[in-house]
Amino acid sequence: MKLLAEAVRVLIALLAAAVTAATTFVGYGATVTWCSGEAALWPAIQLTMSLWPLAVAVALAHAVVLGLPAFLVLHWRGWTRWWVSLVCGFAIGGLPFAIYFSPFDNAASFSQVDDKVLVQDGVTTLAGWIDYAESIGGLGLLGMAGGLAAWLTWYWLGRVFGGAKVARAG
Repeated sequence: MKLLAEAVRVLIALLAAAVTAATTFVGYGATVTWCSGEAALWPAIQLTMSLWPLAVAVALAHAVVLGLPAFLVLHWRGWTRWWVSLVCGFAIGGLPFAIYFSPFDNAASFSQVDDKVLVQDGVTTLAGWIDYAESIGGLGLLGMAGGLAAWLTWYWLGRVFGGAKVARAG
């Protein structure tokens, strides 16, 4: 019975991580869209509502494929602290992008976004490296938000239903 209760705690925590990361991502995008004057408030809300299910699906995939194995290994080692969730959340949020879009293997000879040249003659420019680091950092922060939400959910469900001895806060 304890194993079933722990499994339910973990599944709810995975959902909390996905919903938190997706809501933060889509909410930030809608806020930027609205504040920049690209769209009025209602179109920004509609954009949020239409993108949210896709964002939850992507975040849930990250949580299940990367977060769950990380949690299982860390739980086995006894490393279930809130700050470990922040570090792992950052890695889970940022590393897939960092690996997949690594600028060390530029297929393009030229790439430009707005007025910033990111790749010129097959070499990543300083602006390209900065854009790459900003993207990893932003996605890592989303992962941190999801990781913290998962830990808080897992921890407090353990406190509420399993007594204070089940989860360690330290």
